[in-house]
Amino acid sequence: MAFAPIILRGDLEVNDTAVNSQVMAFTVRGTRGTIEIPATLGTRKSFAGGDDQYEIEMSYLPDVDATALHEIFWTALADAEGTITFGGKYRSAATSATNPRYAGEALVTAAAIGGTVNTVSTNSVTFPCVDRPTKVTSDA
Repeated sequence: MAFAPIILRGDLEVNDTAVNSQVMAFTVRGTRGTIEIPATLGTRKSFAGGDDQYEIEMSYLPDVDATALHEIFWTALADAEGTITFGGKYRSAATSATNPRYAGEALVTAAAIGGTVNTVSTNSVTFPCVDRPTKVTSDA
């Protein structure tokens, strides 16, 4: 199989609402912390793997319509759990091993609306995931 770079033309759903017409970019990211093991008289300083953490980042066009991302985030902020569900693919093709769908739950930590006069309002948020997002390679 030949390498095929991702050109973002997929889809994204938040709380089962398709938000493709609002989203300019989205990234699902995972990182791992490190644990420093100090040097001793007999060994050099070394490192071990720490906890893994995941987050979703979205850049979007905000609005106040009931299905707008801003309104979804604003509502989640007032909710006791404060979470959203998300699921998306980076390509518009069917879900497959070469076009997986990532899905998860994230904690909403902010919501803002506004912008600069005479420009299109945009916003970007990064939310921590409650757990590792799933990677699905089939719609079956």
